[in-house]
Amino acid sequence: MAMKKLFLLAAGAAFIVASVSSCASRFGNPEEPAVDVPVFNVPGDSVTFTIEANIIPDEGTRTSLDANGHSVNWTSGDKIHVLYLKTNDTKAVAESSLIEGAGTPNGKFTVTFSNFNTLLGAYYDGTGSSNVSQTGSVWYATTTLGSEQTQTSGMNSLSGCDIKLAETFTAGRQGGNFQINFKQKNTLLNFDITPTAEMVSDGQKIRKVTLEAQHYIAGEFKLPVEFDKIGNATSSTGNSRNAVTTTISGDIPFKSGSTVNVRMYVLPTIKKGDTFTITVYTDDYTVTVSGVKAAKDYEAGYRYRMNLDLPALVSSGKAVVVKKNRLLELSECGIWNSKNLSSIFSVSDGMQYGYSSTKFRMVVPATNWEDYKVVFIEHPSTMSVGSTYNITIGHIGNTGVSLTGQRSVKLLKLENGKYWLEDTSNPSIGYIIMSK
Repeated sequence: MAMKKLFLLAAGAAFIVASVSSCASRFGNPEEPAVDVPVFNVPGDSVTFTIEANIIPDEGTRTSLDANGHSVNWTSGDKIHVLYLKTNDTKAVAESSLIEGAGTPNGKFTVTFSNFNTLLGAYYDGTGSSNVSQTGSVWYATTTLGSEQTQTSGMNSLSGCDIKLAETFTAGRQGGNFQINFKQKNTLLNFDITPTAEMVSDGQKIRKVTLEAQHYIAGEFKLPVEFDKIGNATSSTGNSRNAVTTTISGDIPFKSGSTVNVRMYVLPTIKKGDTFTITVYTDDYTVTVSGVKAAKDYEAGYRYRMNLDLPALVSSGKAVVVKKNRLLELSECGIWNSKNLSSIFSVSDGMQYGYSSTKFRMVVPATNWEDYKVVFIEHPSTMSVGSTYNITIGHIGNTGVSLTGQRSVKLLKLENGKYWLEDTSNPSIGYIIMSK
C-alpha cells in the first residue's frame, strides 16, 4: 500500500529526512553529501543499518499534510530503495519496507548491504512501477507517472503519483546512522473551477479535467539517482504522454458562489512561455480553454494554482462551451424531451413508423379511422452533420403534440439512415427519424 498522496496549500518543496545519529546535523550540506561514511573493506561483509526516517513537515502543520500539500505520514508497506557502492567498486540497490511508524512522520527501516562502502543515492516511489539500471556511468530510476489519474470525491487524494528522490544525506559518527533528505520530483497543478450559471442550474457534476501540453508531461521517464548527478531534469524513455487527465471518483456537484478544486501531478517539464489547453468535463458540458501560457518554469516539488473562472473565460472568448445533447443517448425514433429523455411522441407510446427520402411518418394505429394519430415530418433529402435545416411537422388526429409547422433543426448525428435532430429554437426538443 503506497504512501498517502494528499495535498493542501501552496509553495515550496517537501523533504523526507532519514536519521538516527544524534551526532549528525539536521540537514546535509549539498556540497558535502557524505561525512564519516562507514567503510567495510572485508570481502563478504553483510551489514544491516537501521534508518529512522523522519518526514519533516513545514512549521505549523497540524494535519497529515505539510503546507506544500505533500505527505508527512508513512504508511504500512512503504518502501525506500538505496543505491550504494560496494568495496569492489560495483554498485547495487537495496530496498527495505517500513517496519515501524506507520501513520506518523517518524518511520523506521532496516536496510541490509553486502560489502558496503558508500551510500550513493535513494528514492521512494509510490507508483510501484520503478526499477534502477545503469546507462553509461549514470544510474537511473525508471518509473511511470500515469497520464490517467484519479482523485477521490473527498477531493483529498491522488492515487499512485508520489515519487520522491533523495537529494542530500549526511552520516553520523556511528556506523549505520544516516540522515537522508528526499524531495518530491513531480509538480502539482491545482485547478480552482468556477462553474457557469447554467452548470449550477442544470445540477452538473465535475467529472474530469485534461491538460494537454506541447511536450511530454507524463508517462515513463528516468531520474538520475546518485547524489552528485541529481537535478530537476527528467528524461523521457519514449513511452511518454503530452496530456494528463484527472478523473473524479464520485459525485461533486457545482454550487453557486463556490469553486471545485481538481488536482493533477505532472512532470516538471513545463517552461515559461509554454502554451497548453485545459478541458473541463461535466455530465453534459465540455469547456475548452485554449492558449493558456505558463508564466514561469514549473519546478519539481511545487504546486501551481490555476484559476478557471469559466463565466469570465467564456465572456472574454478564451473558453468555448459545448453542451452535450442527451438525445444522442437514445436510439428509438420519435419526438423527445432531450433534457430528461421523456417521450413526446415515440415508439414507446405504441407508435409505428414509415419513411421515404423526404418524409417520416409516425402512426398510432386504431380500429376506427377517427382514432388514428399521425405525426409526419418533412425534411430535406440529404443532410450533413453539424448543418442546420428546416423541417415541417404536420398532424392527423389528436396526437397531443404541440409542435407544428416549420422548425429549424441541427443534425447532430447520422448513422445507418437514422437522423438525430436538435430543435434550434428549443434545444430541449429532439427528433430521431429514419430516411432512405
